Amino acid sequence: MTASASPLVIRGLQATDVSALVAILRDAHARPDGTVPARYDTVSLTRMFFASLSSLCPHRAEVLVGAVDDEPVGVICYSASRLSSLAWEVSYWATASRMQRAGIGCRILDAALTRIKWASGPDHFVLVRSALAGAFEQRGFGQFHDDPAIMRALVRDIRLGAAANLACPHEKAA
Repeated sequence: MTASASPLVIRGLQATDVSALVAILRDAHARPDGTVPARYDTVSLTRMFFASLSSLCPHRAEVLVGAVDDEPVGVICYSASRLSSLAWEVSYWATASRMQRAGIGCRILDAALTRIKWASGPDHFVLVRSALAGAFEQRGFGQFHDDPAIMRALVRDIRLGAAANLACPHEKAA
């Protein structure tokens, strides 16, 4: 499947999404030699997704799924940080390779950031480790200390892509 004329629906995680989302995350983060970093281990990701479905986990991830024709094509996972009561963390974010460059990843990112803004005070902040710095820079994130892969934004400074009419730098403009 490639980019579709069907609308993207952003919704919560369903148990039937788990295997597709694990595959999307593993594929999106595979290295050129085909290996996948340990944090994308199938068992660990599967446990994280099922834990997020449980109301018994106090620090569970919130998961938003982008679906086209009810098929998962993108995912973002975020949670309140365990390090600070003022922090949020975006832990996973990916779009299915066959659906990239259609704006799906940025729409899912904006949906998650909107929910974080609703649940936060203006002095709260969001942390993310991403190789796609441009998408986060456009939304008000900046480098955190000396590590260019870690980015931070105060909730009050977050600019949503749709509201600011921003395009995702790694995707085609809509």
